[in-house]
Amino acid sequence: MTEPIPASTLPNKTDSTSTIDNSTNKEKDKQKALEKKKKRRDRRKKKAKRAKKNEPKTKVVVRRLPPNLPEDVFMNAVQQWTTDDLVDFKTYIPGKLAKSKAKESTFSRAYFHMKSIDAVIAFHQGFDGHIFMDSRGNESRAVVEFAPYQGIPKEHKAPDVRQGTIDEDPDYIKFLESLKADQTKETEGTEPVDGPAQIERLENRLALVTAQALAQEQANKPKTTPLLEHLRAQKAAKAAKAAKKKAAAKTLLKKKAAATDGQDNNNNVKTGTGEKKSRSRKKKDKSKQSTEGSKGKDESPSTSSAPATNSNKKKEDKSATSGKKEGNSKPKRSRNRDKKPKPGTGDATNNQQPVIKILGRQDGTPKAT
Repeated sequence: MTEPIPASTLPNKTDSTSTIDNSTNKEKDKQKALEKKKKRRDRRKKKAKRAKKNEPKTKVVVRRLPPNLPEDVFMNAVQQWTTDDLVDFKTYIPGKLAKSKAKESTFSRAYFHMKSIDAVIAFHQGFDGHIFMDSRGNESRAVVEFAPYQGIPKEHKAPDVRQGTIDEDPDYIKFLESLKADQTKETEGTEPVDGPAQIERLENRLALVTAQALAQEQANKPKTTPLLEHLRAQKAAKAAKAAKKKAAAKTLLKKKAAATDGQDNNNNVKTGTGEKKSRSRKKKDKSKQSTEGSKGKDESPSTSSAPATNSNKKKEDKSATSGKKEGNSKPKRSRNRDKKPKPGTGDATNNQQPVIKILGRQDGTPKAT
């Protein structure tokens, strides 16, 4: 026989259903509260719109103003309708001229918020349709109308509570104290100290500076490996071989140039001496011929008959042949062959011109020419 299960051990269905009902009721209450809030907001917005609709429009826009119209000129033209008693807000927005003909230039415009409707009507009647003309003759007609947005930017008149309280700020006070502490440390460091203590401080500073410099150099040095060092050594050896080859080639070229220069100089010296010798020999031959010819002519008698002339001719022929023979013979070398005779010390035969005499056939008397 099976024993009956006690009722206390079975789950209570009523408890589970009650928890579910409570959660659903809370959600419904939240939704109802949100709906009430939305309804209140909608009511407030509707009231504000009605109030705005009932309020008169007092913000005005002036459109179609020239793009290059300055603000001062426009404000002077509108001064009688936009005084401080009639207007509490005004702005001017300049336009832009188009740089190309394909684009249109943007007009300038101005906004005014009048204090009363009468001021708006007066401004519209007085300035609407006002014509502006520039130097080129372009006209633009101003248009006055209500602004689509009637709001005005609010002015923040409430001053800042923290203004003028920086001296009481704890962070600022700590900053000032730190500055004072730094100044005191600097003054203590600059005060005069005993000789040995000051020297020790200087040495310590120098040691620190040198250590920092060495550390920076080691950090900046490039890291090398055995393979890189081997490649660098090979490059250095190749460069040294190339330098040696270049030096050897240069020395060979210099030696060849020196040898060729020496040969040219020797040839020039030889040719120069030969020319000098040939010139000296020619001069001597000419001088001998001239002296011998003058002697033969001087020996002929001035007054003689026809047979005497024949003898003189024979002698002259002999002297000329002897002179030719002597001219053909080689002259003896002398040490003073290159020396030139001084003026006034030469032979009289070389300096004096020979006188030629011609004898007549019939009379037999000589005629001087």
